[in-house]
Amino acid sequence: MRKLQTLSWLAGISFSLFLISVGIPGISQQKNVGFISEIKEKVEIKRDGLKYYQKAYVGDKVNSLDKLRLGKGASAKVMCNNLDIWHLKSQGEFLVDQGCPSTKQTDRSGEKHSPAF
Repeated sequence: MRKLQTLSWLAGISFSLFLISVGIPGISQQKNVGFISEIKEKVEIKRDGLKYYQKAYVGDKVNSLDKLRLGKGASAKVMCNNLDIWHLKSQGEFLVDQGCPSTKQTDRSGEKHSPAF
């Protein structure tokens, strides 16, 4: 009887570890590439996989496939994980990967500025 309990305990742990290892790749596919450090006027965020925009807040983490939408007269700054600052200054919709690419060292948007130290 004791051997059966030990085997079922080991089977439960093995199954749990399997589930964790299967779930981790899905979780890690989207990396946080930064966070919103400043907002002026109306700025909204559309998370990857969602169909609607919601109000953006300072401190919101952003992923490469999220979109930011700025209203008329709005601006926002995103602190990228490599410490670049992406400054959005015009009305429109912007893919976060444009300003904070997840694998980059170069400036593709023309509007990012490295912090001065």
